[in-house]
Amino acid sequence: MKIYENGRIQSLQAYQKNQPAAKPGLVKAKSSGKDELSISQEALEMAQVGMTPANGDKRLSRTDRLEQLKQLVENGTYEVNEHKIADKIARYLLGE
Repeated sequence: MKIYENGRIQSLQAYQKNQPAAKPGLVKAKSSGKDELSISQEALEMAQVGMTPANGDKRLSRTDRLEQLKQLVENGTYEVNEHKIADKIARYLLGE
């Protein structure tokens, strides 16, 4: 009984065909191993004013909004929307 391993040879050949051929005289540059991140100036400005590309509207920045909320609480004029809170609790409990 003879066992042919053509499947293994063909798999190896297919793998070798997909590998880029090394050209003589070319040396691959070593990567520094560091990831890089670049953020455009427009994205930075949008983040500062709390603007998103989807809605494009200007809102208060996070720090400005927090200051506003602090002042409302200190003045005693902060109002809680109990209907909105109850709705969020109900949705959470129902798994929505």
